[in-house]
Amino acid sequence: SYFWLNEAFGRYYEYFMAHKLFPEYQLDQQFVVEQLHVAFGIDAISSTQPLTSTDEEIQSPSEIDYKFSTITYKKGATIVRMIANLMGHDNFENAIRAYLKAFHLKSTTPKDLFTYLKRHWPTTPEVDLDQFFYDWTEQIGFPVLYVSVGSKGKVKLTQKRFLLDSGDGSNHALTYTIPITYATDAEPDFNNLTARFYFLKTNEMSFKVPPTFKWIIFNVQQSNYYRVFYDKTTLQRIKAALLRPDHSGIPTINRAQLVDDLFNFARVGMLNYTTVFNVLEYLKTEIEYLPWYAAFTNLNYVAQHFTLQQQSGLMRFLNTTLAKVYAHLAFTDRNIDVLDIYNRNKVISWACRYKLFECDNQARDLFDKLEMDGEKPSPDFRETLYCSVTREGDFAYYQTLNNWFDDEKVESEKKKLIRAMGCTRIFLRYHFDNIVSGNIPTEYALMGITPMYAENPENVQRVFLMITASIEALVERIGGWEKAASLIGDIAKYFTTQEQRKMLEDFVTENGSLFGDSIPVLHHTIYTVDSNLKWSRSYLSKLFVPVSKPNVATVGRLSALLLITEGFMYRFL
Repeated sequence: SYFWLNEAFGRYYEYFMAHKLFPEYQLDQQFVVEQLHVAFGIDAISSTQPLTSTDEEIQSPSEIDYKFSTITYKKGATIVRMIANLMGHDNFENAIRAYLKAFHLKSTTPKDLFTYLKRHWPTTPEVDLDQFFYDWTEQIGFPVLYVSVGSKGKVKLTQKRFLLDSGDGSNHALTYTIPITYATDAEPDFNNLTARFYFLKTNEMSFKVPPTFKWIIFNVQQSNYYRVFYDKTTLQRIKAALLRPDHSGIPTINRAQLVDDLFNFARVGMLNYTTVFNVLEYLKTEIEYLPWYAAFTNLNYVAQHFTLQQQSGLMRFLNTTLAKVYAHLAFTDRNIDVLDIYNRNKVISWACRYKLFECDNQARDLFDKLEMDGEKPSPDFRETLYCSVTREGDFAYYQTLNNWFDDEKVESEKKKLIRAMGCTRIFLRYHFDNIVSGNIPTEYALMGITPMYAENPENVQRVFLMITASIEALVERIGGWEKAASLIGDIAKYFTTQEQRKMLEDFVTENGSLFGDSIPVLHHTIYTVDSNLKWSRSYLSKLFVPVSKPNVATVGRLSALLLITEGFMYRFL
C-alpha cells in the first residue's frame, strides 16, 4: 500500500547518485523531463492514485499490481527530490542515514520516514509537516499555481488542481501545501531551492516584490511538484527575458518547465495555442537539450492533430525556430557533449521530417561518406541517420538497409534498421508489401509499419488504406487480430478529417466481425477519433490558418507527387 517507500528512492538515486559519479550526463537535469513531466501526465487523469493507499484498498493480487505504476516510481522519485531540495541536501542525507541505521533489516512505514525527516527539517519557514506529507503522499494529483502580478509589485497567488479532462469525475476541490520559490532579475538566485514560504491550503495569498522587476520565475529549477500559470503581462516579460543574451540567466530546467506548462495549459483550454507559439518564438535562440526535449514531446501530440494545411504552418514555424540549433548541431563531426548528442537526434529527425535545411541531402552525403570509408555511424546516431537517408532517398538506400537487416544478428540493430526502413516516403508500397509477403519476420513487422505514418504525416491515409485492404494477410504477419486492432487504433490517433473518420467507421462496419473479442478496441477507436476531432475544432481550428496560397498545399502536393513517383518506380523494382 506504500510501495513507493522502496521504489521512489530507487528511482531517485538512479538519477542523482549516478549524477555524482557521471556528471557529464547531467542526469539531475534529465530527471525533470524524463520523470517529473511524465508523472504530471499520469497524475492529471482520473485513474491516478496516491503514493500511499490504505491497507484496505490494497489486498488482492490485482490491487497489489496496481501499485507498480508510474505514480510509484516517477511521482515518488519527484516527491523525494522535492523533499531533499526543501530540506537542503545535508539535512536530507543526515535524515536518511539516521533512518536507515534505525531500521536496518526491518520493515518501515511512511510515518517512520517522516519522523526522521521532521527531525532534520529546517525550522524556517514554518510549515505543518504532517499536512505537507499528507498532501503529497496520501492525496492524489497536483496543483497549478496561478501568478498575477499587479501594480507596485503586488503578487497574488491562487491554486487549483490541474486536470487533463475536467469532466472525468475527478475531485476538482483538492488543495495542497505548496512550497514557494522564485527568482527575479533583481534576485536571480536559481541555486537556493529551499522555500521562501509555503502557500497553505487556502484559495489565495499575496506578497510583494520590488516594483521595478523585469521578470519573475516561480518554482526555481522546477524543484517542486506543480505547474505555474502566469498572467499575460508577466508571461510576455518572461518571453522578453528569454530573448535576451544567455536567456537572462534563466536556467535550462525552468525554460523546459515553461515550454511544458504552456503546451499543457493550451491542451486543456486555459490559454490558446496562438499564445503558446508566440512565446515559443524564443526557441529561435535556444540550443539546449531540455527545452527542446519539452518542445518536441509536446509538438508530437499537437502535430498528430494537425491537418495537412496546418502541417505546412508548422513547417514554417520550425524553419524559423530550428535554424540556430540545427546549425549548431546538425551533422557536425566535432566533439559535443552527451545532451547535445541527444538533442542532435531530435533536431535532425524533425528537420528531415519537415524537409528543412537540405537535411535529407546532408544525411545522404554523410551516409555515402561513411559507407565509402567502410564505417557505420555511431550507435547513438544510427537510427536517426538511417531514417533520414531512407525518407527521400532512392531505392539503393532502402535496399542497403534491407540487406543489412537480413544479415544483422544483433536484435537491437535489426530494430533500428526496420524502423528506419519504414521512414521511406517514396517506396511506401514496396516496404509494406515486403512486410505482408513475409520477407520481414513477424516479430519485426509491426515496428516496420508504425514509422510509415508516424514519421510522415502526409502518409497517414495511404497507410490506413494499405492496412485495411490487406487486413487478413497482415494479421498473419503481425501475429493476430488483437495486434491488428491495436495497430488501427494507433494510426487512427493521426486522423484529422471527417473523411478519415468515415473510412474507419465503414471499415469497422464491414470487417468488424473478423476481429472477434477485439471488436471493442475498434469501437473505442472510433470514439477516440470523434474526441480528437472535437478537441481539434475547439483548440486548433485557428492555429496556422489561414496561410498564403503558395504554402497551403505544400505537404498535400508532396503527398500526391510521391504517390505518382512511387507508382512509376514500383513498376521497375
